[in-house]
Amino acid sequence: MLTKVSGYSHNIYEIYSRYEIKEGEVFSMKPGFINFQQIQKGQQLAVSNGQAVNAPQQGKIFMPLYQSQGNDGFFTIRSIPPFFLRLSAMLRKIHFERILSLLPGVNWVSDKQDTLTVNRKVARFFVKQFFHLLGYRSKRIDKNYLIMKSREAASRERDYVEVIWNRNSYISRFANGKRPPFASK
Repeated sequence: MLTKVSGYSHNIYEIYSRYEIKEGEVFSMKPGFINFQQIQKGQQLAVSNGQAVNAPQQGKIFMPLYQSQGNDGFFTIRSIPPFFLRLSAMLRKIHFERILSLLPGVNWVSDKQDTLTVNRKVARFFVKQFFHLLGYRSKRIDKNYLIMKSREAASRERDYVEVIWNRNSYISRFANGKRPPFASK
């Protein structure tokens, strides 16, 4: 019963759209929405400074718990099929990113191998989706080129060094014989 009312889901979702509340903006969601509710493109979700805020795309809505305390209005999310999660895990486990520059139209920007350029005239189909599976995010340079940055390369070194789920990075800090907090005694 609670699952139905709360809209809770066991699926894994990707955020593909975020409504940012600007400083000084008067924003309020229309009543009646619940997290993970299906929404349609163009459907009115909120009001901002007296103007309708419509869903940018079809998907599901996800609203921050403390909406009034930050600048996140709402997110549009979509479910990621389990097949693609397994494929992503397998490709990352075998370090498929090491051979990406062998693909036509794909080149490393530097020796750090954390950023690629992709020529869209050569690599035409499902480029963003394919690189997304490998942990890359894109930035368009122009109509012919994308820059693909590895989120994992950046996050391993800076943002997630001390979190438990990033055990490889975290455990390496305890190589001197000390036990990390999550290790069994």
